[in-house]
Amino acid sequence: MAHSLSITNGTDTVSLTGSGVFLTQYSPQPPSVRAGSVRGFDGDDVTDPAYENVTETIELLPYAANTSALQTVVNGIERLIDYAKQRQKFRTGPRVYLQLQVDGEGSAYRSEILHGRFEPGEDALSVWGNYQFPARLHITRRYFWEGALTELQLSTSNSSAATGGKTIYNHDDSDAGNDNWVQIAAAQVSGAIPAPLRLTLQNSTGSAQDYRNIYMAVNAYSDPANFTHIIEGENVVSGYGTSTSLSTCSGGAYAARTLSVGTNEMHWNISSAQLQDTQGRDFRLIMRIAAQPSVNVYATACVYDKDGLIPLATGDEVLISTSANALIDLGVLPIPPGGYNTTFGAARLVLKLRTTGTPSVSIDYIQLTPTDSYRKLYQRGYSAGNSSYIIDDGTEGYTVLQESSVDYPIYSVFDGPLMVFPNRLQKIIILHDEGSSSVIANTFSIRAYYRPRRLTI
Repeated sequence: MAHSLSITNGTDTVSLTGSGVFLTQYSPQPPSVRAGSVRGFDGDDVTDPAYENVTETIELLPYAANTSALQTVVNGIERLIDYAKQRQKFRTGPRVYLQLQVDGEGSAYRSEILHGRFEPGEDALSVWGNYQFPARLHITRRYFWEGALTELQLSTSNSSAATGGKTIYNHDDSDAGNDNWVQIAAAQVSGAIPAPLRLTLQNSTGSAQDYRNIYMAVNAYSDPANFTHIIEGENVVSGYGTSTSLSTCSGGAYAARTLSVGTNEMHWNISSAQLQDTQGRDFRLIMRIAAQPSVNVYATACVYDKDGLIPLATGDEVLISTSANALIDLGVLPIPPGGYNTTFGAARLVLKLRTTGTPSVSIDYIQLTPTDSYRKLYQRGYSAGNSSYIIDDGTEGYTVLQESSVDYPIYSVFDGPLMVFPNRLQKIIILHDEGSSSVIANTFSIRAYYRPRRLTI
């Protein structure tokens, strides 16, 4: 099979290698990289390296049996290039893609065309009477090529890898199968660079849910198979709180402490095994409280040395109000600070709690949420009926609630699309609340899809 090249918007397609167009010259170009420079050292480091979109030229020879048919071919190419321009101008409507299927490959890869110019060759009019039109197609396209949409096989702690949906819970503890994650084997994700996910989260709880905040993350670099990402509240260090049983909490208990006026502390140990997995990367700390305090409390998450004496990293102060959400975002901390290392010893997570009264606080758990890829959805009111779907499509760029095949755009999204990483074992981790509650028995049936991405072929 020869190489195949075409332009399409999903409805109209012009082949650049088929009947009517002869491909004279084309070689897909790699993207250049834009980066800042950190001055002051020999052999400067760089900051924020990013791929640039690709500008390249395709040399063509459209031909036909007569001039009218030749004009139809030429105008079809020009029309699709203008469609691409309109898509960028109005940010809506179908995208226009350059599609390439190389010899021996089973399917085509596509790259979105952002704009372009169809340029007649120098001798175009002289050969017009021969029903030929030598030309150059100059395009600017995305820096990547992406393949066909593929459903990923997912597994949990008590189920083997398969497509079709996996049940996850709204917490993660030692009870078998009570996972708030799914795992993806390394061989499942092909390509050369990270690719966005299309996630479907089906409400399988059994009743309508007034979701409010949905936190989603991918762990690809912190030993996903073994990393313990939950610190149970009841494991609080002695003297900094007490374990209190409650069946509606993760692990069946929470950490309780009655605060005094001023600043108080609660401590949890972070084992050396956890730190050797985190390897100095950034983590977002998401805390579940079992009840709102009676007086406003201001919380600051910190990382201390293993004895809880020396502050190593300090986060931002966060309000836990008398009407706080059940899930509290404590912000991002390096765990531990100090850079990449696989032989770290233990440390301690310290929660500083400042208040003007004497309220009680109840900490169910703190999730160490990886930031390899992170995304938050906020549901702006409404409720998601039983068996309805939350569809977060990072490839196409939309997030909706789907009920009876009708889509409702009721979500605000924060951060970029959730990404999967090629040839890496990884986990997708999800938590949600309904505002003032976050029921640990709630469930989603999750499915994940992606389009493998590469830079050349």
